[in-house]
Amino acid sequence: VTDTGEIKEQFDRISEIARKVLPHDGLVLPVMLADGIHARVYAYSGMGPRVNPEVVEVPEAVLRGDRDYELLDDLSTSSQPYDRGGLALGFRSALRVTIRLDGRLASGLSFLSRQAAAFTSADVLVARRIAARIALALSRELRTEAATRAEKAQELAGALERRVNSLA
Repeated sequence: VTDTGEIKEQFDRISEIARKVLPHDGLVLPVMLADGIHARVYAYSGMGPRVNPEVVEVPEAVLRGDRDYELLDDLSTSSQPYDRGGLALGFRSALRVTIRLDGRLASGLSFLSRQAAAFTSADVLVARRIAARIALALSRELRTEAATRAEKAQELAGALERRVNSLA
């Protein structure tokens, strides 16, 4: 599934397939922003029409690389805004794994359940394998988006240069 189309368009299907090996009720893919401390929800499934908050601050331990996965048996014990948002949507537990591209934190993958303590340490390996597959597609998409932005910037610079020359 991740070899065709954009992740955003295929994410419900990705979640459906992943659910066969790692049961979950919701799946979220946040992607790091250029500031290096925030992430924006890039794709999600099982969350309703909108995820709140859409931009979150990434925990310091994750930024430092001290933690590459997190098991939360009870979201109500967390003070993170995204966990409070998950609670409001009826989720009770989470399993999160980081996604690194070229050695840098690029994203994460959060499996959510409406049951408390739904995930175990044995699920971490499965979650990492799913995240690794998504990382391949995400890397390709992010490179394509960067190339598109560079192309648009080049076009804009050319138009601006023509305008300056005409004014001169």
